[in-house]
Amino acid sequence: MKKVFKYLKFLWFGFILGMKKTEDEALHLNGGDVDGGSTISQKVSDHSVAKALLRGEVTQEVVDLRYRTYEVARESTHYTYFSPTLAKKKKLNDSKFIKIENEENREIVTVQENKLEVETVTDALLRVGDDMKYADRTKQYNITIQRDGAARFKLEQFAKKVVVKKGDTDTEAILDVYVSKYPDDKVFISKAFVHEIERIKNQKIRSDVTNITRLSFETYKAYRLDDMIRFEFGDLKFECVVEYDGDYVIRFAAKIIDGGTDMTKEFYSERMARKYAEKAPKELTTTYDPEMNIRTYKCSGCGKVVTYDARALDNLEIRRAKLVTVDGDNAEVAPSDEDGETQTDGSATEFLDFEMSEWDYGRMLCQDCIKKEQEKLYRQTMKT
Repeated sequence: MKKVFKYLKFLWFGFILGMKKTEDEALHLNGGDVDGGSTISQKVSDHSVAKALLRGEVTQEVVDLRYRTYEVARESTHYTYFSPTLAKKKKLNDSKFIKIENEENREIVTVQENKLEVETVTDALLRVGDDMKYADRTKQYNITIQRDGAARFKLEQFAKKVVVKKGDTDTEAILDVYVSKYPDDKVFISKAFVHEIERIKNQKIRSDVTNITRLSFETYKAYRLDDMIRFEFGDLKFECVVEYDGDYVIRFAAKIIDGGTDMTKEFYSERMARKYAEKAPKELTTTYDPEMNIRTYKCSGCGKVVTYDARALDNLEIRRAKLVTVDGDNAEVAPSDEDGETQTDGSATEFLDFEMSEWDYGRMLCQDCIKKEQEKLYRQTMKT
């Protein structure tokens, strides 16, 4: 009897598997015996930005994303950020707030700081060989210098910044390269480099340090200019070395090859630019509610009510501490009205206390109640 049940069970499972195979061949057109093993499939179009980026495809959505990313990143540099929800627009840089040598009173085009570029993880992994050994890369800086032949000292390694000034004609520029007059103990050849600059200044000798043919850079946090503006200068001619404010200024006269090309124009999107100009609403997003500009917060401890008004942030004055000397040490003190310093209206940012306390303590608290909560936690900690 067991053999009969086992046989019937075998037939039942065979019947189910047969129906499953028939269904697959009928609905998915996987009939291997009909067309010799060929498979008919349909590719469904997918406009997902993430999948397009993974495939390396430049779709319209990718073009829009690229343009929007550069525009937002560039605009964000025009603001000073005090918290994730509070920012104030910067004022235009004024030349009187930067320390540069300009005895000839020439017009300043820009000032670019020179720093060692940070290597990405991807670039580092690409330089790992088959033997799994890491190969050191050639140091790269913000400023790129080309020269004829080899040089004992690379100027880009010691340059602090480059100041670009207007030349005598529209095709000429004056380049001031700033280097410190004090040797760096961490750099072995720094002392020899400074000694070489002093010889050039005092003895008027020729040196391979100033034997430069081209200098170029792309702006990054540069004076008065947005990021990704390209400058390139050629036919550099050494003029002199000037001592200024703890630095040596190495001056060159140069021909302008590229006087400031906006690199982001390569990624220009007419469609997105038109949307920004027309202030078109974002796609696939919630409707903007004007009432969100004004919000009310209530302290769960004492019942204090604070109103957040986004319009009040536009008129917010930044508090500036006054530096005084106390027993030979510098200390910051809060300015008073007599000092002529600006005072900060704390009520404009008081809503931040409520938001932070909700995150830390799980409920909204004013500044006074936060202090009480902290004292309470401190006493509990001391008891334990």
